[in-house]
Amino acid sequence: MNFCEFNGVLPRDRGILNFKNLEYFNMDFCTAFSNSFLQMSESMASLKYLSLSNSYLNGTILDQGLYISDNNISGNIPTRLGNLSFLDTIMMPSNRLEGPIPSAFCQLRHLEILDLSRNNISGSLPSCSSPFNIRRVHLSKNMLQGPLLGDWMNRLPQLRYLILANNGLEGEIPLQIGELSRIHTLNLSHNNLTGESPVTFSHMKQVESLDLSYNNLNGKIPPRLIELNALAVFSVAFNNLSGKTPDRVAQFGTFEEDSYEGNPFLCGQPLLKSCNENGP
Repeated sequence: MNFCEFNGVLPRDRGILNFKNLEYFNMDFCTAFSNSFLQMSESMASLKYLSLSNSYLNGTILDQGLYISDNNISGNIPTRLGNLSFLDTIMMPSNRLEGPIPSAFCQLRHLEILDLSRNNISGSLPSCSSPFNIRRVHLSKNMLQGPLLGDWMNRLPQLRYLILANNGLEGEIPLQIGELSRIHTLNLSHNNLTGESPVTFSHMKQVESLDLSYNNLNGKIPPRLIELNALAVFSVAFNNLSGKTPDRVAQFGTFEEDSYEGNPFLCGQPLLKSCNENGP
């Protein structure tokens, strides 16, 4: 139904919102629906995918909202989304959502994709008490604060993409980060993270992109990172790192100065600053 010309209100009593077995519903670029479209019935318990992107919606999410990107939705994320047990996708980027991510999301055992990027989400990351199978988390360009939760890492065995750039996350990167053994992309750039880069990064054998730039990390870059043979993108630029850069072998032979710039106490190739026994 892309580029549709529907408008008005969908009927609740006998209409689409009462389809108890409905799983997929796409109405992108429908330009004139009233906000009552979002007042969906909780009887739609089988719903897995709803797309309302670029539909000029505004107001608040009153019940279910699953794929609603590039609109004007505001207000808090409703905790009732945690009741949609079959839900596998929540994509609501580029809106004006605010407040914390509900802990009720931990109940979504089938959730695979969570994209709330480019909103005004605040608070800290929720900590779930048991494992679930989410694969992609994209929360960049929000106002998240607090630490990266160490005990939260070993409960995400299927996680492939974790993008938390451009937030206010702080504290040290926990050693448990290495338990994300299937991660392909990890982006923690543009935060307020401190401390040393964990040596356990070397456990992430499938990682292809690792971006730690624009933080306040210090200490040395773990030499064992050269064991990451799948790595194609790497940046620790603009931190407070010191010591020698990793040996230019394997993938690390492809990373140039821009991967390390902005660290005045780093030395070694590809930087122009040479090292001696005491550093640069």
